[in-house]
This record gives sequence, C-alpha cells and structure tokens, in this order.
Amino acid sequence: MRDDKHGDVEAFCGDLATVGGGPGRRAQGDHRVRHGDGSWRWVQVRMRNLLSNPAVSGIVLNYQDVTDRRAHEEELRVTRDQIQQILESIQESFIALDREWRFTYVNRRVAQDIGKTPAEVLGKNIWEEFPEARNTEFYPQYRRVMTERTPVKFEMHYPPNARWFDVHAYRSFHLTVVARRAMSV
Repeated sequence: MRDDKHGDVEAFCGDLATVGGGPGRRAQGDHRVRHGDGSWRWVQVRMRNLLSNPAVSGIVLNYQDVTDRRAHEEELRVTRDQIQQILESIQESFIALDREWRFTYVNRRVAQDIGKTPAEVLGKNIWEEFPEARNTEFYPQYRRVMTERTPVKFEMHYPPNARWFDVHAYRSFHLTVVARRAMSV
C-alpha cells in the first residue's frame, strides 16, 4: 500500500475500521498498492465483517486489479474534456439531442440565448421546453434529420426571440447534433 500524500494507507485503514465496527458491515474502495514488479497498481477492495459467522470468524477482503479500468476512465475523461472545450469555444450555438428529443448537450451560447443554464435543459425534451418551436420549420427539418439521417441546412426567422437563424443539423450515432448561428436582419 502506498503511504504518501494521497492518503492510501489512511483510506484503507478507515475502510477497515468501518468494517470492524460491527457484524455484517461492509466497505469498498479503490486503493493503490505496490505490485511485486515494483509498479503501482490500483485495486478495488471489498470488505465484509463476518466475525459473527462461526464458519468464517473473520473479516473477508476481496480485491480486484482495476488499473486498466482506471486508465481507460482517465482517457475518457480527458477526451470528454477536450470535446467540451472544442464545443464551448465555437461561436455558434450548439445543441445535441437524443432519439427522444432530449437535450444531451447545450453550449454556453445556447444557454445565454435561452436564459437558462445547460443543467436546466439537459435531459429535457426540446419540444416540451420550447413548444412554440414545434410549429416552426425547426420541427419538420429536425424530424427529417432524425428519420432520414439526412443533413439539412435552412434559414428561418424564429418569432419568440425575433431572430433569424442559419441552421445546420446532422445525425451522428444516436444523436441529432445542431449548430445554429444567429444572422443579422
């Protein structure tokens, strides 16, 4: 176990103390340990207090090497952060929708335009959040992208906020991705 500023020994001992506190108690955590070859590995440790079980009379620890999993999770986090930085750096409005028309991504530009935070619309249905948009060119065009998997480009005036939009919509995997840029009148 690594004894350094990251507190691996302290965390492990804390889990063990929790489990030792009474029959049936459990704990689980990821901890770094030194492998026989000298490298550091991540292990997921699961502990259970079976002191009251006469067949066991002990605290059972099971562990699994999760080093590769943690490395993959870190790679995914870095990639996700890079993609988010790209999407946030573009000047156009950008949204992504799933097959049920729920927002899966909203950049800051969209959030500013609609006066809500991304968290307020993520997971919500675009047509329920903006019912007036269903009676505009947005709906048939977005539906075409969803059903035919055909990219579309169109211009339209959106009366609720009195803006013109140059819209580009694409189908990618299970998402409809839409980039919008407000045009001057």
